[in-house]
Amino acid sequence: MSSSCERPNSGDAFHREALLTDIVNSDYGNQETVSLTNIRPLDDKFRALPGQAQDARLSFVKLLDTSSDYFEDAIDRFRSICEGRKLIANIDAREGPVLHLRLIDPSDAGSPTDSINAQLVREGLAVTDRKGCKYISSYPQILKRLQDDTAEAKRTRSGMYEFGDISPEDD
Repeated sequence: MSSSCERPNSGDAFHREALLTDIVNSDYGNQETVSLTNIRPLDDKFRALPGQAQDARLSFVKLLDTSSDYFEDAIDRFRSICEGRKLIANIDAREGPVLHLRLIDPSDAGSPTDSINAQLVREGLAVTDRKGCKYISSYPQILKRLQDDTAEAKRTRSGMYEFGDISPEDD
């Protein structure tokens, strides 16, 4: 496999190009763009094994949109809370192949409604996702907790509420 080619670029002139491809690691879920020279066909003995990575999202909440001034803060905070820690992933729902997870720190679970999901809402870095979580009404205690956490974030001007109560329109 060659990672170089040529193609017409403006006009009739051909220019050298590098071939790159996007890959998704089936066992870890990470994505990257690599040169074709850095990949090879998978050995047949491994083709029958299912990938270990699962598509998932947070139950009941969604991180701030990429257009938010606080998006990077939300991603960084989520990473700092989760990275390198052993967490419990409670499956609250399945939507096709996507798992809806409530992330719980087993060393810090004082109540069934305690979760990293709720913590992000309390810190003003996530919002309750009523549209994307059609099952939310089946969890009244968690919904109440998220409402309380949203009120706390607004009261303390945390995260996106730093300059006042500017709630996302679809909250």
